[in-house]
Order: sequence, then C-alpha cells, then structure tokens
Amino acid sequence: KAYGTLQFFLHSDHWKQAMFRGSYYFSGKGFQKVAYTCLMLEKYYGREHSHTQSCANLLLRGFQCLYAPGPAPECNGAPIGLYYDSAWHGVASREGFTDTGCRTADFGNACYNDHHYHFSYFVVSAAVLVKLKPEFAQNTPFVSFVDTLIRDTANPSVQDSHFPQFRSFDWFDLHSWSRGVIPSADGKDQESTSEELNLLYGIHLWGMVLQREPLQELGSTMLTLCALTIREFFLMTDDNPHHPEDFVTNHVTGIFFQNKVDYATWFGWRYDFIHGIQMLPVTPALLLVRTPHFCRQEWDNVLSRLPLSSTDPWTSLVLTGSLAIIEPEEAYRRLSDMLPEHMDSGLTWAWALYWSASQPGGSSSADTTWAPGPTEAPEENLALYRLALASSQLSAEHAAARAVDGLFVTRWSPALDDEEPWISVDLGEVKALSHVVLLWGEFSPSRYFIQGRVASEDPWTSLAVANGSSQLIRSEMPRTWLRWLRVLSRSGGDLRLWELQVFEDTTATTTTTAVPVTTALAVTPETTSFTGSSTTPFYGPNLAFQKPVLSSSIRSAAEHAYKAVDGNLETQWATGNDSDEQWLWVDLLGVYAVHHVVMVLGDVVPSHFVLQTAPDGITWTTVASAAGASHGFNPPISMQWLRVVCPTACSIRELTVHGQEPGAGTAAGSRVNLALLRPALASSQRLPQHVSRMTDGLITTSWASAEGDLKPWAWVDLQKVYKVLEVEVLWCADVPKYELQSSQNAVDWTPMARAGGVAGQMVRTSFLEAIPMQWIRIVCQSFSGPSCCIKELYVYDVAKPDWPQPAKPGAAPSSAENLALNKPVVTSSTLPGKYGSMAVDGLANTQWSSAAGDHWIWVDLLAEYQLDHVVIIWGSLLPNSFDLETTSPSAVSWSPALVNLEPSLGAQRLELQGEWAQWLRIYCKGGCSIQELEVYGTAEEGRLLREAPVGGILLV
Repeated sequence: KAYGTLQFFLHSDHWKQAMFRGSYYFSGKGFQKVAYTCLMLEKYYGREHSHTQSCANLLLRGFQCLYAPGPAPECNGAPIGLYYDSAWHGVASREGFTDTGCRTADFGNACYNDHHYHFSYFVVSAAVLVKLKPEFAQNTPFVSFVDTLIRDTANPSVQDSHFPQFRSFDWFDLHSWSRGVIPSADGKDQESTSEELNLLYGIHLWGMVLQREPLQELGSTMLTLCALTIREFFLMTDDNPHHPEDFVTNHVTGIFFQNKVDYATWFGWRYDFIHGIQMLPVTPALLLVRTPHFCRQEWDNVLSRLPLSSTDPWTSLVLTGSLAIIEPEEAYRRLSDMLPEHMDSGLTWAWALYWSASQPGGSSSADTTWAPGPTEAPEENLALYRLALASSQLSAEHAAARAVDGLFVTRWSPALDDEEPWISVDLGEVKALSHVVLLWGEFSPSRYFIQGRVASEDPWTSLAVANGSSQLIRSEMPRTWLRWLRVLSRSGGDLRLWELQVFEDTTATTTTTAVPVTTALAVTPETTSFTGSSTTPFYGPNLAFQKPVLSSSIRSAAEHAYKAVDGNLETQWATGNDSDEQWLWVDLLGVYAVHHVVMVLGDVVPSHFVLQTAPDGITWTTVASAAGASHGFNPPISMQWLRVVCPTACSIRELTVHGQEPGAGTAAGSRVNLALLRPALASSQRLPQHVSRMTDGLITTSWASAEGDLKPWAWVDLQKVYKVLEVEVLWCADVPKYELQSSQNAVDWTPMARAGGVAGQMVRTSFLEAIPMQWIRIVCQSFSGPSCCIKELYVYDVAKPDWPQPAKPGAAPSSAENLALNKPVVTSSTLPGKYGSMAVDGLANTQWSSAAGDHWIWVDLLAEYQLDHVVIIWGSLLPNSFDLETTSPSAVSWSPALVNLEPSLGAQRLELQGEWAQWLRIYCKGGCSIQELEVYGTAEEGRLLREAPVGGILLV
C-alpha cells in the first residue's frame, strides 16, 4: 500500500494536489503526508531503493517551490511565499500581509496566528528529507529556509536580533499560545495541542539529522514539558483535579483560552471536530500524551457514541488517534473498510493502517468507572448557509451571510447609523422551532427581539425578547412553525453578531395545513446562557474538492474560480462587478447521484441561485432555484457537471457537492465498473492519449503507449481489495497477445490470463472463482502498429446477469444452445461500425462486414465441443464462395470441415460430422458480411475446458 500510494502521488502530479494547497497550513499537511509515505518505503525497501528515492524527490521538488520557486506550472498552487516583517521581527505569509487585521487569509498567518501549527509540518518533512537524502544537510538555501521557520516560532538565542525568543512557547505555562498579534477579550488560546507537539518533535528531529546536539536537546526538553502540560490540563481523565467534574466528562478541553475554556473548535461544535483536532497529525509524538488509559475513557464516554461515517475524513482521525491505541485490530478493520479518498487531508490510508498495525494494544477493557458521556445525536443548525438579509451592513466583509456561515471568526455588523438594525434568515421551508442561539461577543445590543413569519408577505411576530451578552445566548422558542426568522435590535451602534443558529423541534409533527406563527406573546420565553453543544450537518465527502472549475468572470487574480473548490474557507471566488448573469461550473470527473449542494457565501450575496446540470458540460438544464446557500435533492440527481448561476455579481467561498460515489449503494447483483475514474499508471504514453483515458468511462478516448516501448503496460489501482470475477478490455489496436496480471501491493504481480484483441473489439475475461486484487495490470506482449492502445478497461466483482456462464467440468450444454453467442471473435478486417463481435451478438440489426478481397472471421467457443451444425445468416454482402474450418487446441493450424460452399440468402444451415473443436472459422472468398453466426453442439461428460493460467479463468 505504501508503494501504491507513491504511484498515486506520481500519477498525473497528484503529489502537487496533496502538497500545494494554497495556504501554508493545508500545504504543510500535504508535505508531511508525503514524508510519512517515504518513511514507510524506506522501512520496506531501504533508503537507497528507487521507490524511496522517488518519494524523497517529491519532497525535494516541493521544498524547492518554497525556498527557490521555479516557473509555472511546476510550482502552481504552492504557498505564495513569506515576507520578513521588520515590525514584529518574523516571517509571515504574503497572503493577507497587507490586509487590515489579516484575519481571513491563511488562517491569520500574516498576523502570526498559528505559526507553531503551520510551520510544524514543514520542519518534520524537512527532517525526513535529510534522513533520506543526507546530502541535503549541506544545501544552504534549504537548511536556511527550515532554520528560519524554527527561528520564527521557537528561537532560543538572545543574540539573534532578527527574531524574538520563543515567540509561541510560554515558559510559565509550559505550552504555546495562538492568536499572534491579534487582540482578543479572552486572551490568547490553544486549540490543537497535537500540532504544537508536531513542531517540538520536528525541532528534535531537525537537530538530530543535522547533528546539532543543542537544537536536538532543545526540542526534546520543550517536547517533554509540553507533553506533561497537555496530559495535566488539556486531555482530562476522570480524576483530573483542575477542571469542574461535569466538564471533565468531555475529556478534552476544546479551545483553551487564557481567560476561559470552551468545549468547541473555531470551525464547529461537532464532537469529532473537538476531539479530532487533538489527534492530528498522527505521529509518534502523539503517544506522549494520548495514553491507553486516557484513550479508553475518551472512546467509551464520547467517541464510541458518535455516528462515525466511513466516508467522513474525521472518522479516520478518530480511529487512528484514539481507537487504534486501545483496540488496534478493531481500528485496523474499520480503517480497511474506508477508502483512501475518505482519509483526513494530512493522512494517507497506508499510514493509518501502518499506525494501527504497529500499536501494542493498550487496555482492551475499561479499567475504572466514570460518568457516561453524551448519548444524543448532535442537533442540526437550520440557518447554516441559508439566505440571510439585513437592514444594512458595515462593509462587504460584514454582510449578513457572515452570521450563518458556521464560522466563529466572521460576523455581521450593521452600519453605524442604522438605528433599528435587523438580520433575517430564510430556513427554506416551514419548520417547528425549538430554540435559537446567538453569539454577539463583546459588542452586543442591550436588548433584542426574535421574530418570525410563515410567508414573506406576513407581518413579523415577536417570539422572544432577550438581553444582550458577550456569552452564547440560547433562547427557547414556543412550539412555533415558521420559515423566516428575524433578530431585531431597537438600538444601533457598533454591533457584532458572530453567529446565528436556529434549531428544530424534532418532536413536533406536521398536519396537512401549515400552522401559523404565534400571533401574541403572552409570556416572554425564558432566555438563558447556552452551555450545551450543537453541530452542523455533514452530507458526506465533498465531490467538488479540487475538481476542474470554470467561471464567467473573476474580480481579481486572487479570487479565481478554483478558490471556490480549494477547501479553504478563507479564500473565495468573486465575479466581476457586471450586473449581467454570472456563473461557475465544476466538473466532478464522473457521474454521481448528488443529494446536496452547499455554498459558503462570500462578500457579495445575490438574491438567489440557479443550479444547472449538463451531460457534456455544454447543454445546460435547470434543476433547481435556491433561495439559500444549501439545496437538497430528493431523490438525488445524477450529474457530472454542475453550474451555479447568479442573476448578478456574486462570490462563493466554498462550493461543496455531496452524493454517492460511482456504484455506491447499488442493489445486489448490479454491475459497477470498479476501474472507473480510478488512478492509473503506464510504462509510457503518447500524449494526449494519457493512461487515465482508459478509465474515464468514455469510449471516444484512449490510452496509447509511446513509440519504442516494446512491452508496454498499464495498471489501475482499484483503491481497495475486490474479489474480481470479470475483466473487459475495449481495444483500439490489434494486440495478438496480452497478459492480465493482478497484485495486492503494486509490486508483486501474478499472471491471470493471456489473450488477444482486435481494434474495436471488446474482450472479456471471466473467472470461475473470484480473484482478490487491488491492482490490475495489462501487459501488451505483441501488437500491430506503433503503440498498444486501449479505449476502456472494465473490472467487475459481479458477473454479467445475461452472460451465458461457462460450462464447468461435467456439464453438457443443450444442443439447442447457440455456443457462439457473445463469444470472442477475431477478424482479418472490418468496416467502420461493423465489427466482428456484431456477428455473435444475437441481434438482427447488426452485422460484421469485411473489406474487399479474401477475409475471415473466427469464434472461440471457450471449450471443446462435438459440433452438430452451424447456421450463417448472411448480411448485405455475399461471398463468391466460402470455407468452414475448425481447430483445437489452438487457433493456429486450421482443418477444413467444408470447402468451396455456395452462399445462400437467409439462414444457411451447414451440417457437420461431429468433429471436436474449440475454434471455428468462416473463410470468405471475395469479401462478405455476416449478420449472425450460430454454432450448435454438445460437450462430452467430464471433458475439461481449455487450460487456464490460474484455475478457472475463461476468456470471453
């Protein structure tokens, strides 16, 4: 799997998609993901092996784009670089460097926020590179770049005038703080303790590989002290003396401020978010704090109660960072059932499995008794991504959409002269409400009203009154049905609403008519501070992530279309300022059953969106008009291309598309091409006939090997082990001899079958017994023309229902069965659209036609039969005469059965003398066409099918 992961990174520059993610944070996660793949290859193959060095070269190319970037396209997508800041004496991201506050770009890196998180990944990855390529310890530009990252975050020297001492690390509290130079009423904070450990671990490794003993000891000292602090104050076992007893049952603190602790994250309140952010990246340093004793309590009390989806990337972190430490075999099993694309963006499937397999096991059962954790499923925020409107806005950065984007770092603020500011949200449909949650922060109104209505023309009705507060405020609602909800303040000024959340009363039942909003408020519902937890819906993997996009216009170079699918909520696509219709489309690179489309809106919000699909990316059909930023399809809609149309200018921070993977959830017995859109690799290719063309689902494209490649091959990674029953190859060149091979590690290949193919012909290989495999390879051993060429490869773990199953030993087919139906054929020539397979397809409206002159067609019956008779239904061209020939056990030496026969119109029946044969050939003199060739006979009891390389393989 490690080698297969390397091959995936090498294929179509997938390493760039992992390592060049725009921001330093996400790019760093990709660097370390590749680095740990390289370490696995070193373990299994050795440091000097070509596999290991090929992987290390990817790290090398990635770092070169950071300290000595070359011309495009080699470094496309890499972080845009760092500035040295003479004011605060550090290196900060150029993205957002000139922005006031610089909070939204690269997670605030330009204001020194989270440097000890962001740069940690590069320091660890650099240490791995020097370990695998020791000569790089002498590469001055590279070493200087990594040293600069360490000096910025943890400079130990008082003599270094360019950087302060220990910018992030607090030697009183013995851990680091985030926030950089950004002020906060609650002080600085620490959210991801595991990412701080990663930096200190990286400093230790960097000193070790460069043989700098003082630096190595500094990393070890800081790592030891920080790990002790995390175990004492951040990761809580049930006997923790530092936090209230009811809070200890959470087992992790969440965001640890200097003034408070908040069981949450900056990006959401889902429990797997709060716990998973303490587990990434998965490195040996993690075991310094995540003890089996702690993990057992965390798993049993909290994590085991969560609905962990096998398609949710956060599940991969929870399984590796907690369950694997206490129940490694169970974690390994559950991770094995996941797909590589469902791993966290900083974790490969191979590393997750290796990590689980290497754990000693911890405690397999509870070692003490503790209070039970949460048991109810998290609630769904109905206002998330919905259409929000406001009486005014302070600026484009403070639009109403900011209050319903699920982020606690963006806000809505009204204009300062707005005397009665309000914000409303359209829930999309009438819902029964349970409660509303608002986060004003330190700038809140003295008093505000929560109002609602069913229809847009209805007047607003007050439902609750509350006093403003800097805390999260939860307002209980009377059981009220409504679609629109509004928050109204009777006083203006500097107001800041960071988040508005609305929750449904799931116990309420609807009637056939809508229930009106309560028209009078006799008693003001009680409003209290909110201390519980909520969440936002997760609809499954984002199918649009980093897929090809196109837009009608862009407002600036920094707001390109691809920013809407880069996975970074701090960037956005924005259109030009034209009032004309604008659009953005994404190609999902495969047909999916889409059930949800979600848009995180930017600073320009249109009145509505129109969603369109197209079968070809050209002819568009409207499928929905969305008033809000989230739309569901029930039933799901099949699509490959999706276009979002704005009636005027608009901006989208992130477009996410959710649905089933190709073949997911299909009924039993249905056939799904397991090779469709899977990673492919070839010994060579002749551009533009890239190897990925043979798995793109289109028979109008193809892979072709390069001229001079004498024994070309191409393989496909199915991305998990399947028990394969059939393989089909659609050829675009004559290949008299090729071999199918299988592998479970992309290194050791086992021959499965040998066959030949003809241009335009589909050759099917059926296995009597399923063969486990993850990789399948086609080796062209001989071919006509300059290249081996394949239009499409199909791999199935379900046999074709209408396919006549090959006879097993001892089975005698009925003499009424057409033995030639859908069997392999080879022809000496064909005319366009009239291929050899059409002579045995059982259809009356198709035919095979030869070119002028003497030509032939033969059929392989896949077993020896005692032939009784043959029926030929001639097509539009009759030969002058023809011969019928047979052979067995090879299709090389032919024996005449009937010669110099005159063709006749209609179905011509030819009686045979009971000879045994597996191949039968019709030799036409003067050219011919055959609508249908039928062969009838019987198999002798006990007579075996022809020998196959692996037991039970039949070429069809």
